[in-house]
Amino acid sequence: MIGETEIGSGLATKFTGLWRLSRFKDYAGSVIFTTGLGIAAAGGTFSWKLILVLAANLLAVGFAFMYNDLEDAPDDALDAKKVKRNPVTAGLISSREADIASWFVAALALLLFIPLGLTVTVLGSLCIALGFLYSYRPWRLKGIAVIDVVSHALMLSSLKKAEDSDALIVRFYEPYGARGQARFTVPGLCKVIRVNLLEDPEEGIALEGNTFQFAVKPFEIVSLQLEFER
Repeated sequence: MIGETEIGSGLATKFTGLWRLSRFKDYAGSVIFTTGLGIAAAGGTFSWKLILVLAANLLAVGFAFMYNDLEDAPDDALDAKKVKRNPVTAGLISSREADIASWFVAALALLLFIPLGLTVTVLGSLCIALGFLYSYRPWRLKGIAVIDVVSHALMLSSLKKAEDSDALIVRFYEPYGARGQARFTVPGLCKVIRVNLLEDPEEGIALEGNTFQFAVKPFEIVSLQLEFER
Protein backbone atom coordinates (compact mmCIF):
# COMPACT_ATOMS: atom_id res chain seq x y z
CA MET A 1 0.00 0.00 0.00
CA ILE A 2 2.82 2.40 0.87
CA GLY A 3 4.53 1.70 -2.46
CA GLU A 4 1.29 2.22 -4.39
CA THR A 5 0.65 5.48 -2.54
CA GLU A 6 4.14 6.73 -3.36
CA ILE A 7 3.72 5.81 -7.03
CA GLY A 8 0.35 7.55 -7.19
CA SER A 9 1.75 10.63 -5.49
CA GLY A 10 4.70 10.68 -7.89
CA LEU A 11 2.44 10.45 -10.94
CA ALA A 12 0.23 13.23 -9.58
CA THR A 13 3.31 15.41 -9.13
CA LYS A 14 4.43 14.73 -12.70
CA PHE A 15 0.96 15.49 -14.05
CA THR A 16 0.86 18.75 -12.09
CA GLY A 17 4.29 19.67 -13.42
CA LEU A 18 3.33 18.97 -17.02
CA TRP A 19 0.10 20.94 -16.65
CA ARG A 20 1.99 23.91 -15.21
CA LEU A 21 4.58 23.61 -17.98
CA SER A 22 1.82 23.96 -20.59
CA ARG A 23 0.72 27.32 -19.08
CA PHE A 24 -2.60 26.72 -20.84
CA LYS A 25 -4.44 29.47 -18.96
CA ASP A 26 -1.96 32.08 -20.19
CA TYR A 27 -2.97 31.83 -23.83
CA ALA A 28 -6.05 29.62 -24.30
CA GLY A 29 -8.62 32.44 -24.21
CA SER A 30 -6.85 34.67 -26.71
CA VAL A 31 -6.02 31.79 -29.10
CA ILE A 32 -9.64 30.57 -29.08
CA PHE A 33 -10.94 34.11 -29.58
CA THR A 34 -8.59 35.12 -32.41
CA THR A 35 -8.86 31.76 -34.21
CA GLY A 36 -12.66 31.91 -34.13
CA LEU A 37 -12.70 35.54 -35.18
CA GLY A 38 -10.32 34.90 -38.06
CA ILE A 39 -12.39 31.97 -39.34
CA ALA A 40 -15.62 33.97 -39.05
CA ALA A 41 -14.10 36.89 -40.94
CA ALA A 42 -13.02 34.54 -43.71
CA GLY A 43 -16.59 33.25 -44.03
CA GLY A 44 -15.87 29.89 -42.47
CA THR A 45 -18.46 27.71 -40.77
CA PHE A 46 -18.30 25.20 -37.95
CA SER A 47 -16.70 21.98 -39.22
CA TRP A 48 -14.04 19.42 -38.44
CA LYS A 49 -11.47 21.75 -40.01
CA LEU A 50 -12.32 24.47 -37.51
CA ILE A 51 -11.73 22.03 -34.65
CA LEU A 52 -8.40 20.96 -36.17
CA VAL A 53 -7.25 24.56 -36.70
CA LEU A 54 -8.13 25.51 -33.15
CA ALA A 55 -6.48 22.43 -31.62
CA ALA A 56 -3.37 22.85 -33.77
CA ASN A 57 -3.07 26.55 -32.88
CA LEU A 58 -3.43 25.80 -29.17
CA LEU A 59 -0.76 23.10 -29.36
CA ALA A 60 1.63 25.24 -31.42
CA VAL A 61 1.38 28.14 -28.96
CA GLY A 62 1.58 25.70 -26.06
CA PHE A 63 4.86 24.32 -27.42
CA ALA A 64 6.35 27.83 -27.51
CA PHE A 65 5.40 28.43 -23.85
CA MET A 66 6.62 24.99 -22.75
CA TYR A 67 9.96 25.20 -24.54
CA ASN A 68 10.49 28.71 -23.22
CA ASP A 69 10.16 27.50 -19.61
CA LEU A 70 12.53 24.61 -20.34
CA GLU A 71 15.22 26.89 -21.78
CA ASP A 72 14.68 29.51 -19.07
CA ALA A 73 15.07 26.98 -16.24
CA PRO A 74 18.80 27.69 -15.58
CA ASP A 75 18.06 31.42 -15.24
CA ASP A 76 14.83 30.91 -13.29
CA ALA A 77 16.72 28.75 -10.78
CA LEU A 78 18.65 31.88 -9.78
CA ASP A 79 15.53 34.04 -9.35
CA ALA A 80 13.62 33.56 -6.09
CA LYS A 81 10.42 34.86 -7.71
CA LYS A 82 10.57 32.49 -10.68
CA VAL A 83 12.04 29.33 -9.20
CA LYS A 84 8.68 28.09 -7.90
CA ARG A 85 6.69 29.14 -10.96
CA ASN A 86 8.79 27.12 -13.37
CA PRO A 87 7.89 23.42 -12.89
CA VAL A 88 11.42 22.34 -13.86
CA THR A 89 13.19 24.47 -11.25
CA ALA A 90 10.43 23.67 -8.75
CA GLY A 91 11.38 19.99 -9.05
CA LEU A 92 8.00 18.79 -10.33
CA ILE A 93 9.46 17.42 -13.57
CA SER A 94 12.97 16.94 -14.94
CA SER A 95 14.47 18.87 -17.85
CA ARG A 96 14.38 15.68 -19.95
CA GLU A 97 10.68 15.16 -19.19
CA ALA A 98 9.95 18.79 -20.09
CA ASP A 99 11.91 18.42 -23.33
CA ILE A 100 10.07 15.24 -24.33
CA ALA A 101 6.68 16.74 -23.45
CA SER A 102 7.40 19.94 -25.42
CA TRP A 103 8.39 18.12 -28.60
CA PHE A 104 5.48 15.70 -28.25
CA VAL A 105 3.12 18.71 -28.26
CA ALA A 106 4.95 20.20 -31.27
CA ALA A 107 4.68 16.92 -33.19
CA LEU A 108 0.99 16.62 -32.35
CA ALA A 109 0.38 20.20 -33.57
CA LEU A 110 2.14 19.39 -36.85
CA LEU A 111 0.07 16.23 -37.31
CA LEU A 112 -3.11 18.29 -36.92
CA PHE A 113 -1.92 20.89 -39.45
CA ILE A 114 -1.25 18.28 -42.17
CA PRO A 115 -4.91 17.41 -43.02
CA LEU A 116 -5.58 21.15 -43.53
CA GLY A 117 -3.43 21.33 -46.64
CA LEU A 118 0.15 22.09 -47.69
CA THR A 119 -0.04 25.87 -47.20
CA VAL A 120 -1.43 25.58 -43.68
CA THR A 121 1.12 22.87 -42.84
CA VAL A 122 4.02 25.06 -44.02
CA LEU A 123 2.73 28.08 -42.08
CA GLY A 124 2.06 25.95 -39.00
CA SER A 125 5.58 24.52 -39.22
CA LEU A 126 6.94 28.06 -39.44
CA CYS A 127 5.06 29.05 -36.26
CA ILE A 128 6.47 26.01 -34.45
CA ALA A 129 9.97 26.82 -35.69
CA LEU A 130 9.64 30.41 -34.49
CA GLY A 131 8.47 29.15 -31.09
CA PHE A 132 11.62 27.02 -30.92
CA LEU A 133 14.05 29.70 -32.13
CA TYR A 134 12.54 32.27 -29.76
CA SER A 135 13.93 30.39 -26.75
CA TYR A 136 16.66 28.03 -28.04
CA ARG A 137 19.84 29.25 -26.33
CA PRO A 138 22.32 29.06 -29.24
CA TRP A 139 20.11 31.46 -31.28
CA ARG A 140 17.58 32.77 -28.75
CA LEU A 141 15.57 35.28 -30.78
CA LYS A 142 14.16 36.76 -27.60
CA GLY A 143 17.67 37.97 -26.83
CA ILE A 144 17.23 40.46 -29.70
CA ALA A 145 15.66 43.54 -28.14
CA VAL A 146 13.15 44.30 -30.92
CA ILE A 147 11.90 40.74 -31.18
CA ASP A 148 11.68 40.35 -27.42
CA VAL A 149 9.60 43.52 -26.92
CA VAL A 150 7.21 42.66 -29.73
CA SER A 151 6.79 39.03 -28.71
CA HIS A 152 5.92 39.97 -25.16
CA ALA A 153 3.40 42.59 -26.29
CA LEU A 154 1.70 40.78 -29.17
CA MET A 155 0.51 37.26 -29.83
CA LEU A 156 0.59 35.89 -33.37
CA SER A 157 -2.96 34.73 -34.10
CA SER A 158 -2.76 33.81 -37.79
CA LEU A 159 -0.39 33.69 -40.73
CA LYS A 160 -1.79 33.08 -44.22
CA LYS A 161 -1.57 33.92 -47.89
CA ALA A 162 -3.80 36.82 -48.98
CA GLU A 163 -7.05 35.84 -50.68
CA ASP A 164 -6.44 37.83 -53.90
CA SER A 165 -2.65 38.18 -54.17
CA ASP A 166 0.69 36.61 -53.26
CA ALA A 167 1.03 38.86 -50.21
CA LEU A 168 1.21 37.48 -46.68
CA ILE A 169 -1.50 38.32 -44.15
CA VAL A 170 -0.29 38.42 -40.54
CA ARG A 171 -2.63 38.96 -37.59
CA PHE A 172 -1.59 39.86 -34.06
CA TYR A 173 -3.58 40.12 -30.86
CA GLU A 174 -2.63 42.30 -27.89
CA PRO A 175 -3.66 40.09 -24.91
CA TYR A 176 -2.40 42.11 -21.93
CA GLY A 177 -4.36 45.36 -22.13
CA ALA A 178 -1.20 47.31 -23.05
CA ARG A 179 -0.74 50.25 -25.37
CA GLY A 180 2.41 51.05 -27.33
CA GLN A 181 4.42 50.77 -30.54
CA ALA A 182 5.41 47.51 -32.21
CA ARG A 183 8.48 47.45 -34.44
CA PHE A 184 9.51 44.73 -36.91
CA THR A 185 12.37 44.16 -39.32
CA VAL A 186 11.54 41.72 -42.13
CA PRO A 187 14.13 40.94 -44.86
CA GLY A 188 12.92 41.40 -48.45
CA LEU A 189 9.87 43.44 -47.45
CA CYS A 190 8.78 46.12 -49.92
CA LYS A 191 5.29 47.17 -48.77
CA VAL A 192 3.12 46.98 -45.64
CA ILE A 193 -0.59 47.76 -45.53
CA ARG A 194 -2.82 47.65 -42.49
CA VAL A 195 -6.02 45.78 -43.42
CA ASN A 196 -9.26 44.84 -41.70
CA LEU A 197 -10.44 41.29 -40.97
CA LEU A 198 -11.87 41.04 -44.49
CA GLU A 199 -8.44 42.01 -45.87
CA ASP A 200 -9.69 45.36 -47.20
CA PRO A 201 -6.87 47.96 -47.08
CA GLU A 202 -7.13 50.64 -44.39
CA GLU A 203 -3.82 52.48 -44.42
CA GLY A 204 -0.25 52.14 -45.62
CA ILE A 205 2.59 51.81 -43.12
CA ALA A 206 5.87 53.60 -43.83
CA LEU A 207 8.98 51.50 -44.35
CA GLU A 208 12.51 52.44 -43.31
CA GLY A 209 14.54 49.92 -45.25
CA ASN A 210 13.00 46.61 -44.15
CA THR A 211 11.73 48.01 -40.84
CA PHE A 212 8.26 49.27 -39.95
CA GLN A 213 6.31 50.12 -36.84
CA PHE A 214 2.69 50.65 -35.85
CA ALA A 215 0.62 51.61 -32.84
CA VAL A 216 -1.11 48.95 -30.76
CA LYS A 217 -4.15 49.54 -28.54
CA PRO A 218 -5.26 47.38 -25.57
CA PHE A 219 -6.74 44.02 -26.70
CA GLU A 220 -6.56 45.12 -30.33
CA ILE A 221 -6.39 42.73 -33.29
CA VAL A 222 -3.94 44.05 -35.89
CA SER A 223 -4.01 42.67 -39.43
CA LEU A 224 -1.16 43.45 -41.80
CA GLN A 225 -0.61 42.68 -45.47
CA LEU A 226 3.09 42.16 -46.22
CA GLU A 227 4.38 42.30 -49.79
CA PHE A 228 7.88 41.13 -50.70
CA GLU A 229 10.39 41.87 -53.43
CA ARG A 230 10.28 39.42 -56.32
